[in-house]
Amino acid sequence: MDEENISYVLVEDGEALKRVAEKWKNAKVLAIDLEMENHLHRYGTHLALIQVSDGNSIWLIDPLKISDLSPFCEMMKDENIQKVFHDPDFDLRVLDMKISCHPKNIFDTKTACNLLGKEEESLSGILENMFGIKKDTKMQKVDWTRRPLTKRMLDYAAKDVFYLIRVRDALESELKANGRMTWAEEEFKLLEKIRHEEKEKPYLFKGAKMLSGREKAILHTLYDCRDEIARKRDIPVFRVMSNKKLLELAKNPPEKYGGWKGVEGVSWLVKKYAWKFADAVKRGMRNEPEERQEKPFHRMPIGSALFEQLREERNAVSEKLKIKPHIIMSTSQMEEIARGTEPRDVLKKWQYEVLTENGVKFK
Repeated sequence: MDEENISYVLVEDGEALKRVAEKWKNAKVLAIDLEMENHLHRYGTHLALIQVSDGNSIWLIDPLKISDLSPFCEMMKDENIQKVFHDPDFDLRVLDMKISCHPKNIFDTKTACNLLGKEEESLSGILENMFGIKKDTKMQKVDWTRRPLTKRMLDYAAKDVFYLIRVRDALESELKANGRMTWAEEEFKLLEKIRHEEKEKPYLFKGAKMLSGREKAILHTLYDCRDEIARKRDIPVFRVMSNKKLLELAKNPPEKYGGWKGVEGVSWLVKKYAWKFADAVKRGMRNEPEERQEKPFHRMPIGSALFEQLREERNAVSEKLKIKPHIIMSTSQMEEIARGTEPRDVLKKWQYEVLTENGVKFK
């Protein structure tokens, strides 16, 4: 099968998925990829397509048409089948959030590239370097929840997994040849623990922490108002109002209905629902000021003798092994050690061994 003739099976019903899942039971390794809609064309995150390949056959599974994905999840948790992903952090969080699916026995090609010190770590770059394949980058911004899926979309989705096992094979050989396979296995095991986490959304905005307590209270109510409108109309929140504009209005909001009708730089929906935003400001004004109790964050280790020593020695190991410094030991890890935390409690096993074997002194 060559690039111009990649064939695939589109799986659109539960019975077909069960039949395909029976074939997966005989596989030793499967390549996995997901296509998602994430606040770009619609409200929220949507699992829109699941791609699976054994290196020969390719299956494109439509989760928008199949209500029971348990045969897929059973395969994903089978420790006898290795699942090959590229940079799966977000994929794993979505699988947990949407279908409570927690894969076991993962091989991440991006992690492998990092541990081998490769400059190119994007899948598109890897495919071009290894196989001369150029990805259709326009497909990265299409709405994957629209149906029917076009041939161009399906071809793009199939191509991602078609080559992934061959990428794994090449990287695994390099890891073993360089004595770094145990490093990768430790990293891969940690991926199994990734879960979706809800965050305190308004404080994710750049600049939000600089607001006064009253402004933060208003930010919360305006945020909720914007979110409600976006959710009901099934559109991304930025199409109602940008985060930057939301912060501006939290600092200096129109208090009356008429003022919201004249706000510039926002969607027409803000003017249509001006009364909602005016009411949100009133609630924010009535609420208690949102003076958050920030956890103290001490930066004192940076510049300390031990921190500077660790950074210098870490950088020397990085240069020797041709691996990016933060992979060998991150700034936050060095800070913790400089504060007195036991290095073995901060570092991964492979990091500790590599650093100590290369002369890094933690005391």
